[in-house]
Amino acid sequence: MTTAHGSAGPQPGDPTTDTNQTQPRSSIPLNRPSRFFKKEIGLLLTKLVAAVENEGPIAVDYTGHLYAYTEGVWRDNGERIVSERVFRLLGDRGRRTHVSNVLASLSCQPPLFTDENQDTQFLNLPNGLLDWRTGELSPHDPAIPSTIRIPVEWDPDAKCPAIEQWLEEVFPSDTREFIEEVIGYTLFNANPLNKAVLLNGPGRNGKGTFLKLVKSLAGGANISAVSPQSLDENRFMVAELHGKLANLVGDVDPRIFKATENFKKVTGEDPLNAERKYGQPFKFTCRALLIAAFNALPRSADTTEGFFSRWIVLPFTGYFPAGVADPNQLDKLTTPSELRGLLVLAVHGLVRLMARNCFDPPQSVRQETDDYRLIADPVRAFLADGQLAGWIPRTALYARYVDWAQVNGYHQLAAATFYERADAASTDPTSPTMAPRKRRGTRGYWFGDEVGQKDGEESKWSQSEWSPSAFGQ
Repeated sequence: MTTAHGSAGPQPGDPTTDTNQTQPRSSIPLNRPSRFFKKEIGLLLTKLVAAVENEGPIAVDYTGHLYAYTEGVWRDNGERIVSERVFRLLGDRGRRTHVSNVLASLSCQPPLFTDENQDTQFLNLPNGLLDWRTGELSPHDPAIPSTIRIPVEWDPDAKCPAIEQWLEEVFPSDTREFIEEVIGYTLFNANPLNKAVLLNGPGRNGKGTFLKLVKSLAGGANISAVSPQSLDENRFMVAELHGKLANLVGDVDPRIFKATENFKKVTGEDPLNAERKYGQPFKFTCRALLIAAFNALPRSADTTEGFFSRWIVLPFTGYFPAGVADPNQLDKLTTPSELRGLLVLAVHGLVRLMARNCFDPPQSVRQETDDYRLIADPVRAFLADGQLAGWIPRTALYARYVDWAQVNGYHQLAAATFYERADAASTDPTSPTMAPRKRRGTRGYWFGDEVGQKDGEESKWSQSEWSPSAFGQ
């Protein structure tokens, strides 16, 4: 189909291309398979391919996978649709080899779907394509490379009083607009801000309901459910995020992040190597937003800024014990009218967020996110809890850390690892004011509002005055 593969297709609503048609668009009788064969040649492949495409648009992605345009959205079931059409057109004369030849021919077309041209301008809704920036609703159009249908109709005047009241009950009072932005960003088919969302709370506080609410808005078919740790523990998990709008997972085991390479690639829009069991490996760029609910915050072997800067930690402050919680709460929140109102709030939040081009967390979210750094990294926790002041040699600081780790139940890190993490923490604005400093050739750290003497400057104090015994070791 020319418009599906052209580099500059028409705009939505163009009468020459706009269609929701799923029935054959020609009057060619389907009971004459002989027209696709010629005695001297055999199968007339070009003619059969044209007839298959005449029944509805078929397109291909950069891997050769086929998509079929059905009811206003491109679905990744193109191979099945093509097979059905071939056998219907050829009747009793149809063979598997004929299907294979047609599939091979269609797979050689220029790709409509690549990592570079995935649609982010529109939200594909049941009643049209919504340009979320302007609020303009246009008819569906196969020229738009849209593969994700959000199952909620657009009504700019819709309200969601039940959802708004519930959000006030489960989140801190300063998070209202921020939550709208998070939900709106979930509907955006990319992750240019390189974020993941961690839902934190001890239990029975609405995290599961929130995930189900977002899933109802985004559509179950557009959701995967992979724990963040599994991305680096199971080589097949990354593939589950391919083609998804969001990854929503609840009750995640707060086990330590032993590795974070794939997690950072997933959230950083970096190319990923993926494979499905018994399938061929492939590469893709993840566009899904990760939202994971924890009852306890997980620790991490990766304590770099590259890991922590990915996370937004949302605190759930409500509590709904058995007997108090409404067993019909989710049903009340996910009625069609409530979801239409939530879509309006989400779109407004997305507009604000992308105009700013960054999240601007309220104080409660900033505090929760900073606290996670301390919990995930015992060195940061020690530095925040150690009541440290002035200049301290590295060896003395490590000795104090060893005692602190034993008292607080942390696994003791090797000295080299401790020094590496302490150096990293010294560059983190959320850590206590500290800086690496030398005195009389001895490496150490300065703690306090002042950065202390510059590297290489000698101290008027002797090293013995700063031995571990000076700290009660």
